[in-house]
Amino acid sequence: MPIFADPNSISWVVFLPALAAVGLLAQRIIANTLFGAAGLSGSVWRWVALGTSTLTFVLAVAGLWQGFDPEITDYQLVEHVSWMPSLGVNYFVGIDGMSLVLVLLTSFVVPLTIISSWNEGDETLESYAVFLLLLETGMNGALVSLNVIGLYCFWELALVSSFFIVARWGGASGLTAAVKYLMFGVASSFLFLIAVLIVGRINFEQGGAFNFDLVSLGNADALGLLSTQIATEATSNTPWWQTQLWLFAAVALAFAVKIPLVPLHGWYNNAQNEAPTSGSILVSALVVKLGAFAFLRVALPLFPDAARVAGPWITNIALFGIVLSGLLALGQRDAKRLIGYVSLAHLSFIVLGIMSLNRHAMVGSVISMLSHGLSITALFVLLGFLIERRSTRLVSDFGGLAKPMPICAALFALAVISHIGFPGTGGFVGSFLVFLGIYSTGAWAAIIALSGMVLVASTLLRAASRIMLGPLEHAENLGLIDFSLRERAVVLLLVLPLLWVGVYPSPILRRVEPAVGLLLSAMDRRAAPNEREDLVPPNLTVLNAIPRNRSHSP
Repeated sequence: MPIFADPNSISWVVFLPALAAVGLLAQRIIANTLFGAAGLSGSVWRWVALGTSTLTFVLAVAGLWQGFDPEITDYQLVEHVSWMPSLGVNYFVGIDGMSLVLVLLTSFVVPLTIISSWNEGDETLESYAVFLLLLETGMNGALVSLNVIGLYCFWELALVSSFFIVARWGGASGLTAAVKYLMFGVASSFLFLIAVLIVGRINFEQGGAFNFDLVSLGNADALGLLSTQIATEATSNTPWWQTQLWLFAAVALAFAVKIPLVPLHGWYNNAQNEAPTSGSILVSALVVKLGAFAFLRVALPLFPDAARVAGPWITNIALFGIVLSGLLALGQRDAKRLIGYVSLAHLSFIVLGIMSLNRHAMVGSVISMLSHGLSITALFVLLGFLIERRSTRLVSDFGGLAKPMPICAALFALAVISHIGFPGTGGFVGSFLVFLGIYSTGAWAAIIALSGMVLVASTLLRAASRIMLGPLEHAENLGLIDFSLRERAVVLLLVLPLLWVGVYPSPILRRVEPAVGLLLSAMDRRAAPNEREDLVPPNLTVLNAIPRNRSHSP
């Protein structure tokens, strides 16, 4: 029984941050207009942002996690409100195990980001708080949206909010990096929107009414997009741009930019390098997850035949991205750039698991999204604390920090072993399942992926040892003060869930595995008869098989 039993629990989690942002802006406008005053101080805005984001996480746990039944395979806690029914655009939200995990990740990371960046942006706290809250609404809204136009709108809100955070609080080239980030983001969004509109037109021709809901609930006379038959080959009645392969190519390219996959990662390096620590966290740990999640929510179920055809190509690109990112990380002297390339390799690894179309690997990819979000946040937080003390990001400027900062060294070690997937951490659970899945589809792919991830892990371990171990070669490091209680608490709160998932993954697996099974069943059901495969094997004992004979029609 959920602690927060409200039929609109998803809406509270999505819109509470935006309501707080609007409220803060409204009080500023009223204070200026009626009283000629500035209104609440910037520090109050930050406290409001922290309180709101913390309450959002509490509601996500009490309402969504507690209210979610892992034995029900359909979308749960569904809310459907007609918005523009003649155009098929509705407010339609619901959660499955995949979106539940990522909503919890977003709602958990945002308040910790605020706490960790307590010393950032002191002169412009008002706008910082607003954009952070709007980004949280955009992220959570995109994750729970079951209407693709709604998903697109929330996607754009997250993009624009993160753009302003990078541009306003970034480094010397922050604006340039943010503009590049925005250009890539807008281009990918345009591709996504065009493909969605084409599918919507096909849906209209088959159902007689526009409907951009993935499944039909609010209007029984309109087909859901997942009931739309999309041709696999061009004919006299079907132009090439209405076929699955070309539509899948458009959305896959859009999502690959968002993730990002090599060679579409140019914006990522600049954005995370120039962004403040909080911006790097929000982009690397949260925003990029929308691309991987969109593959699962939109691309695979809408275009199953094209996904099977393009899958080997995308997995090869992901393998190349893992190896290349590892090699690029190996040559980095800048610690922030190094962590960025390490993150890029893990994102390619996640895509590898998704596009294998293997249940083990896809479940592992979702777990890896969760573990990557927590561990990369911990690494950026730790590095941010060190940069505050030393005003440098070069690995060579550190060394021997374990002597003046033993707590920092211990926490750094925990974060590193969590990120590389050491046994007993959440990273290991996700990586093991991905390797298990891709090995069953191709041994060479597993070998190449394993080699690349070993390279990435060794590079990160080498950098961590150079920062924390060895002699104190720089006088500036002698007087460094160890982490405060606030700093210790933030890192521990990020690392402890990783240890919990690593030791006891069953609660997460019981929620994610049925959602992946439902996705694969939908792909098999929508596939052309001669293309159908046994995508849904018998229950997997390694995943604590869940009964699938119960269904729930929201």
